[in-house]
Amino acid sequence: MPFDVEYFSKKLALKSNLIFILKISGLFALCSFLFSSIGLDVLHLVDFGFSLPPAYVIGNPLEVSGISAEHLLGHVSWGVVVGIATFSFRYVVLGGLFPIALDADHLLQFLGLEMIPRFSHSILFAIVIFVIFYFLFGKKDIRLPVLASVSVFVHISLDIIIGVDGFSIFPFLVPFVGDMIEFGGFSWIIFEAFSIIPVFLVSVYYLKKRKNSSLDLNSSKNK
Repeated sequence: MPFDVEYFSKKLALKSNLIFILKISGLFALCSFLFSSIGLDVLHLVDFGFSLPPAYVIGNPLEVSGISAEHLLGHVSWGVVVGIATFSFRYVVLGGLFPIALDADHLLQFLGLEMIPRFSHSILFAIVIFVIFYFLFGKKDIRLPVLASVSVFVHISLDIIIGVDGFSIFPFLVPFVGDMIEFGGFSWIIFEAFSIIPVFLVSVYYLKKRKNSSLDLNSSKNK
C-alpha cells in the first residue's frame, strides 16, 4: 500500500472513507466514555463486592490532565505504527484515532464528581471493546476489533513515556485488583509490541483467507 502524501489525501477525501472513519472512531470514543462512567463513585460499585481503586474529584481535564500537542501527536503516531500492520488505509487512520478516542473518559471530569481515573485504560475495557466491535464488524473483517482492542495498550505505551519520570499508573486490572498499577522503564516497548504483533498476524491471516476465497470464486466461475 503506497504511503505518499498525495495518495493519502485522495483516499481521505473519499466520502465513504471519511464517513466510515468518523463513525467508527466516534463509536470507540462513546464506548470509552460509557465504560468509564462505571467508575463514577455515585454508582457505588464497591457495595457489590468489586475491588476498585479509590475515587476522587480529578478536576477540569484542561487544567489537570496534561493535554498538549505532544500528547495528541504522540498517540496518533503510536497508533499509526500499529495501523500500518493492517495493510489498510482506513485502519491506519483509525489506528491513529483510537488511542485519542480512548481519552473520551476525560469528559466525565467536567461533571466534578468523584470517579476512578482512567477507568477505560484497563484490560477489561480492551476485552469489552473487542467483543462489541467483533459482533458489529468482526464477521466481515476481524482486523477492526483486534485493532480497537490493542489501542488500549498503544495508549498506555505512550502514557508511560510522557508520564512523570517515565512512569504512569492505571487501573489496569479492575475489577479484579483494586490498586492502581504503575508501569515505567521499558515497559512501553512491551505494550507497543503487544499491540503490533497480534494486529500483524491477524491481518496476514485475514488477507490470505480473502485471497484464497477470491481464487476459489474465480475458479468456480471458470468451470
